[in-house]
Amino acid sequence: MNEQKLTELRLRRWELLSRAREILDNNYRTFSCFVSRLNPTVEVWYHDIKKLANYKGLFTCGSVWVCPVCSHKISMRRSQELRSVDMTKYNLYLGTITVSHKLSDNLSEVLAAVVGSWRSIQGWRVWRDVRQSVGLVGTINSLEVTYSVKNGWHVHKHILFVMDKKLNENQLDFFRQIIFVAYQKALKRYGFDISKKRGVKITEVHADNLSYVAKVIKEVVQKGYKEARINNLNPFDFLDNSVLSCERSRHLFLEYVRNFTGRKQLTYSKGLRELFGLGVERTDEELAIDDYREGWELLAFVDAEKWRLIVKRGLRGQVLEIAKSGDVDGLLAYLDGIT
Repeated sequence: MNEQKLTELRLRRWELLSRAREILDNNYRTFSCFVSRLNPTVEVWYHDIKKLANYKGLFTCGSVWVCPVCSHKISMRRSQELRSVDMTKYNLYLGTITVSHKLSDNLSEVLAAVVGSWRSIQGWRVWRDVRQSVGLVGTINSLEVTYSVKNGWHVHKHILFVMDKKLNENQLDFFRQIIFVAYQKALKRYGFDISKKRGVKITEVHADNLSYVAKVIKEVVQKGYKEARINNLNPFDFLDNSVLSCERSRHLFLEYVRNFTGRKQLTYSKGLRELFGLGVERTDEELAIDDYREGWELLAFVDAEKWRLIVKRGLRGQVLEIAKSGDVDGLLAYLDGIT
């Protein structure tokens, strides 16, 4: 991706954060994210090699679901962690499970059906038996949701199955069928069903292809920054008033926020992180905080009144784009022009 596109994406994240603040109230952490000062002044830091700039001394919400800025940082750092694992010794299979849905379905109902059904079958004997038969070491799963003006909320899980043996086509079909039958049975307890064609998909992932190994988390990393399609809207698209009417976008975004706030983005099955040597998992809040130890330099201080104007004018992203070059004079001149 070229630098111009990266700049556009960075600026878009800040723009979407500003719009989220217009919709939310101060009961949500994201309302104060990169707005509330922790110190009398805000510090602007830059990294000469990475050609990036960041703020220090501000409250960060650490919401992977609600905040476009924190979400990007958290997702990228979880992706980097996953990519650090040597997967070549394992056999990997990427699964996607979803549910048949319609426009009138509430997000809370669809979400409960997908999450609850998958959780339920983990305790069933058929799951314990199939785990042993296919040599399942563990799973990594992520949750995702999109919206279609035709069919409503589309909730799905991406599941990376980590196995200690390779499955042939017959074994893979058997594994897929066992999951389909069990998942369908669990879904019916919630009043939902699945399509035989789209409900459960499982494909082999080649462990020597790192882009595929990290696909589970990369799906989430890109959320909110792809070009919006009316039948495949990401929740961050609701913050773009050009996609839907303002009132409808606001309603859908708040419905999404109420249902996803506090949920985990990425879940490792018990013992898998230890097997991978990843150690104790950091929280979303911890991952959202930038580390300024290596290569970062303090560029400038912004006083309280100037910071208030920067937030009011929606210029938080633009200030960082000026600062990333390390040009102190250029940054100060830009700040002086903000009134």
